[in-house]
Amino acid sequence: MPSHDQSRKLPAPSEVEKEARPYRLVYLVYRWREPRGDPTLPPVWRYRVEDAVTHEQHLFGEFSALVEFLRTQEMRA
Repeated sequence: MPSHDQSRKLPAPSEVEKEARPYRLVYLVYRWREPRGDPTLPPVWRYRVEDAVTHEQHLFGEFSALVEFLRTQEMRA
């Protein structure tokens, strides 16, 4: 048994463990507006979410869809 003054190295997590249990999820969220053909109508807001690690992107035409996506990602973590 090691004494308190001796250090022990813990094994590094495997790649599978890293992917299965991320410490945090980091996303870049972009929002922009697109004009409609009729200038009397308000613009349409569009959203894009990009995973900061994998750079995977998801596009949304409605804010509620963006929120639902983030909720499902939270449940997977």
